[in-house]
Amino acid sequence: MLTFFGGFIGIILGWVISFIITKTGIIQTEVSLFSVLLAFGVSAAIGIIFGYYPARRAAGLNPIEALRYEYFPQIHKSLTNLQIFKIVFCEFVYL
Repeated sequence: MLTFFGGFIGIILGWVISFIITKTGIIQTEVSLFSVLLAFGVSAAIGIIFGYYPARRAAGLNPIEALRYEYFPQIHKSLTNLQIFKIVFCEFVYL
């Protein structure tokens, strides 16, 4: 979703800059429909490609093991699942 908004903002900025350059008389510019579709397509493809791989990888992980490694990399083997749940739950509740 973020790349869609980024692509949309980039298209708007490109159009505005093109309009300003044309109005100042520096050079005649024009934004074609093909360039807009190409920019939006590339933005969407980047979001899909770079969002799919991490999501696919994360889907195969055990959530407790992933949290254990993320929050406690040095002592992750010594904590029980219940201890990790209590620490993470209290962290999110009291933010």
